[in-house]
Amino acid sequence: GEVGEAIGWLRGARRELGGKVDEEGKNKGLGKLKREWNGRKEDKKIEKGGDEWGLDAGKVEEERVVEWLEKKWCKVNDTMTFQIVPPHEPLIASLPSGREYHSPKPFHPPSLDEATIAKMRAPPDPKEDHIEDENDDSDDENDQDPVGAFPGTAKRYSGNATYY
Repeated sequence: GEVGEAIGWLRGARRELGGKVDEEGKNKGLGKLKREWNGRKEDKKIEKGGDEWGLDAGKVEEERVVEWLEKKWCKVNDTMTFQIVPPHEPLIASLPSGREYHSPKPFHPPSLDEATIAKMRAPPDPKEDHIEDENDDSDDENDQDPVGAFPGTAKRYSGNATYY
């Protein structure tokens, strides 16, 4: 579909990454050799596992991918689709700014009435401190239900009978 526009986006990406963009999109002169040399040097750093690899936040790898895609898509456009490649400046200008689509409202914490605040500041009521279970008076562990079981089904589980 839109190979020409895709090439324009790639040229804009290369410019944003700090590379030079030729109008014809072809690499000329020593710049191509320099990029190939830097690519080989980067590959060697990756193979060695050097400490400084990746400190550029992947910029070199991204430049190499963009260059490879541009080369591939230019070949497709030159041989099969013959679409006009738009300039990259208007494409980059059409990118959204990244700000939110709505203006966020400032947070206002909920306010409590004075009676609720006084109740929270008061010492705890000993009557409400602990709710007792009706089976709390027996210390026999055999009467307790297994964890996760329904109440009253303790005899159905293997802990009360032997397997052998």
